[in-house]
Amino acid sequence: MRLNVSSVLITLVAGISLLSAACGSSSSPVTPTPTATITAVSPAASATPEPTAMASAVVPTISPTPIREVASRISETLPTAAEAEVRRVGDIAFEFLTSFTEAHSPRPTGTQQERAAAEFLAGVFRDIGFQTEFQDFTFETVSTSVELAAEGDEVPAVQAIRMTLSVEGAATGALVHVERAFAEDIPLDGLEAKIALIKRGVISFEEKISRVSEVGAVGAIVYNNASGLFGGTLQNRSRIPVVTTSLEMGEAILELLERRDVEATVSVANDLVESRNVIAEIPGTDGRVVVLGGHYDTVPGVPGANDNGSGIASLIAAAEEIAGSDYPFTVRIIAFGAEELGLHGSEHYVNSLSEEERAAIVAMLNYDALAGSDVLGVTGDSDLQDTAVELARDIGIELRRRLLPRNASSDHASFLNANIPAVFFMDNDFSRIHTPYDRLDFIRPELMGQSVVIGLALLDSLARP
Repeated sequence: MRLNVSSVLITLVAGISLLSAACGSSSSPVTPTPTATITAVSPAASATPEPTAMASAVVPTISPTPIREVASRISETLPTAAEAEVRRVGDIAFEFLTSFTEAHSPRPTGTQQERAAAEFLAGVFRDIGFQTEFQDFTFETVSTSVELAAEGDEVPAVQAIRMTLSVEGAATGALVHVERAFAEDIPLDGLEAKIALIKRGVISFEEKISRVSEVGAVGAIVYNNASGLFGGTLQNRSRIPVVTTSLEMGEAILELLERRDVEATVSVANDLVESRNVIAEIPGTDGRVVVLGGHYDTVPGVPGANDNGSGIASLIAAAEEIAGSDYPFTVRIIAFGAEELGLHGSEHYVNSLSEEERAAIVAMLNYDALAGSDVLGVTGDSDLQDTAVELARDIGIELRRRLLPRNASSDHASFLNANIPAVFFMDNDFSRIHTPYDRLDFIRPELMGQSVVIGLALLDSLARP
C-alpha cells in the first residue's frame, strides 16, 4: 500500500484525523522512463544498486493488541461450508506469508532485497504451473537523507522526506535548534554554515526557511508537531536543501543536542531506480484477460506483513486454486514492484500495453494490505464492485464498499486510469502500515481467505456465458 507523502506515500485509512498532517502537499510523481524490457526468468539477473534510503510515512494511533486476539466475527457471518473454504485458503496464504515475511523482509523499492523477493516469487509461480516473466523498468525519484555525527555518542537513523520545492543538493554543518524560527528564536550571530532544526507550526514553512537561509543556514530539517512523518510545501523554490521528519525523530535529535555538539548532512537528490514486475499467467483461448495483482515491495525498515505481504500471499493462494481450473480467458497474476514510491510498476505495465492489449483486459483485481482488521472492504469500478459485493453476499462473506480518502491510491488506479475495470480488496485499519508494528501477529488469515474466495467467485462469474 502506498501512503501519499508529497505524492510518494499514501494512506488508505479513511477518516484518520491526522491524514493531512501526515501527507502535506503533493507534487506529481515522475513518469517511468520507457526503457523496460520483458525477459525470461533468470536466476543470474544482475543486482540492482542500492538507492538512497527513502522515507516512509508513519501513521499514528497504533493499536497494541494483535488482531488475532480480537473477537472474530467470521463464524457469525459464514455458513459452515463457506467458513471451511475461507479458513482452508486463509491457512494456505498465512503459511506462505509467514515464510515470505521471515525470509524477504523488508523489501524496499529498488534494492537487492526487492530483487531477491521478485526472483523468489517468480520461482513460486513457475512451480505452481504459471508461465512466468520479469518486466524490468527504471524510473526517476527524489531521494532524501539526513546523516548525523556526534563525537562519543550514538546517533539516531533519521527518516526524512523532501519538502516540496526544496532545491536539490547536499549541505553539511553544525546543527542548531531554532524552535519555530520566530525572529527571536534566531541566534544573534546568525546561522552561517549551520543546519537549522525547526519545529513545525504557527508560521508558514516559507517564512521559516526564508528566515534561516537569510542569516546563513545552508540546510534545514523541519520536524513535525504531531506524531508521524509529514510532507510540507514551500511557496517558492528554496535556496537551501530542506527536509521534514517526525516529531519523534525531532525529539530524539534534541536529546542528542543536549548532550553533544551535532553535525548534520542534509541531502536532496534525484535517483534513477531499477525495479521489476513479476508476470505469471495461464493462457486462455477466448482472447480475454483477467489480471490479479498486488505489489511486493515495502517501505524501508518494516516487516511489511500486511503491506503488502498479505496481498502477495493471497495471490499465491489464488494461484494454487487457479492452476487446477480451466478458464476460457487468460489469467494473469502480476506482482508489481515500486508501488511504494508511486505506483511505478503498475503504471509501467499498463503503459507498455497496446490499445488492443488494454481492451482485452476485462477486469483487474488488486490485493493490497487487506488482512489487518476485522472486515474486508472493496473499492474501485462501481459495476465490478457491486458484483463482488453480491457474490460475497451469496457466499456468506461480509464485504463492505469503501471510499478511498483524498490522496489515497494503490495499483488498481493505474488500470482505472486506462479505463480498465478494477477493484481493490482492502481492510479498514491501516494504523500499523509503514511502522514496525506491521507484523505477522497482527494478521488475520481469514481476511486473506475471504479475498481469495471472492476473487475466485468473480473469475467464475466472468467465465459463465
